[in-house]
Amino acid sequence: MDEKAAVRKAALLVTKLVAIFGGSLDLKTIGRACSDPLVSICKVAISALLERPTAYNSPSLDNEMSIQEECESLFLELVLDRISRAASTSFAIDEPNCESNMKAKCLEREIKLLFPEGILDLLKEICNGEVTSWVKKICTSLGKNKLLKPKVAIALQNIIRTSESLWLSHYMPIEKWTAPVGAWFLLSEVSAYLSKAVDWEFLHHHWRILDEHRVEGEFQSPVVQGNVHEDEEGIRSNSVARAGDLVFLLQTISNVSAELPPEPAFRTGF
Repeated sequence: MDEKAAVRKAALLVTKLVAIFGGSLDLKTIGRACSDPLVSICKVAISALLERPTAYNSPSLDNEMSIQEECESLFLELVLDRISRAASTSFAIDEPNCESNMKAKCLEREIKLLFPEGILDLLKEICNGEVTSWVKKICTSLGKNKLLKPKVAIALQNIIRTSESLWLSHYMPIEKWTAPVGAWFLLSEVSAYLSKAVDWEFLHHHWRILDEHRVEGEFQSPVVQGNVHEDEEGIRSNSVARAGDLVFLLQTISNVSAELPPEPAFRTGF
């Protein structure tokens, strides 16, 4: 709880080291750190939260199961429930006020201000390659236990729509637009269990945008996407991001295919 960020970050790293040498992992403390105002500390905390608990010496099955359940509970509370708040929020987009040579950075700031604090940072971190596999496992477990709420899928669609609207309001070319990092990835994971909460018109609209403006040869594995969006590496690769979004969109369409209206879906190639 120290006011200095370096101390808070060091404390999280020490917590992980203690666990490695046989101590207990304080998941509630790590969970609170996921809401830290600094992205770098959230990143360390989320990484610690989602890491497989191999630090224990010969852990019993019951112990591993209780840790997994605690991780799932914290992920549900600190990530999915926070994202769900964007489902019922009304967003007002202001008139464009960015200089042309600063539009990209300005838009990035504006989109963050439109949503509850920290949501876009959370989405970005769960798309990080170090934790992606555990996000998938946790979403699968929550889905099978019917703990995922439709508001999660609705909120993710809302975030993607709002991002696109903001981009277009600044007269930016749609072929260069990409959704906030992690939004399509998480939607592709939860939609398998929330298919009725995903709107067909939404999928159709974004299929047209991403497919019509896809550059030949850019269709790559979305796993790369998580490594491209590090703060230290500056502006992300647009082509890789769009390729990843298209892969996640296809996965979402596959997940909800049983709910799509037959005739319109057939006509559009779904």
